[in-house]
This record gives sequence, structure tokens and C-alpha cells, in this order.
Amino acid sequence: MGERIIVVEDDKDIQYLLKDTLSKAGYEVEVLPDGDTLIKGNGSTADLFLLDVNLPGINGLELCRFLKLNSITKNIPVIMLSAFPGLGSVASKYYADDSLEKPFNFTSLMGLISKHIH
Repeated sequence: MGERIIVVEDDKDIQYLLKDTLSKAGYEVEVLPDGDTLIKGNGSTADLFLLDVNLPGINGLELCRFLKLNSITKNIPVIMLSAFPGLGSVASKYYADDSLEKPFNFTSLMGLISKHIH
């Protein structure tokens, strides 16, 4: 099995597309509907996190900050995904390693993932 990616996304269609595409690319994918579920499970087994910004409960930006300030998950790359305006400049303030604005193409996403998973 390949590297493990945890996707936190509440949109069912995007969940399906990400799980399907990333699984076909050889990654082990776990999809979570909200950040609170990730916090309870701690995420320490991930090789990379893909986080949406607009999530129920804790938003993706705060979740990213939580992961990056946590000693267990701080070295795991985080890529933010959202239609959030100006995502790139905002995401870096929350310690995201990278970001990709929706709508995105999967070639760009796969390039970012490859950049952060070695």
C-alpha cells in the first residue's frame, strides 16, 4: 500500500472524486467529513493531509494550525483545498505547506502531493 493521505472534506462529491483519484494513483486514502473527527483520531499515521477550509465545526484553517502546532503531526505536510478567496496568502498564516484553489485540476493536485510526499 502507498503513502497515507487523510482528506478532510464535507462535500460528498468532492470526497468521492478525491478518494477515487488518489486511490487509483496508489495512495491509501481516508476521508473524514469534519476536523473534529481528525482531532479525536490524532492523524499521526498520515503522510499528508488535504483539508478543505469550509468545514462544519472547526474550520480547515484552524485545523491546519492545530496540526502544525501539535508535536505528533507538526511534520506532516498540509495542503489546503478551497474556493476561499486569496487562499494562498491566508493558508500560509495558518502554517499550511501548500494550497490549491477550487476548482482545481487533478494534475495540479497530484503535482503538489508529489512535491510533499517523498
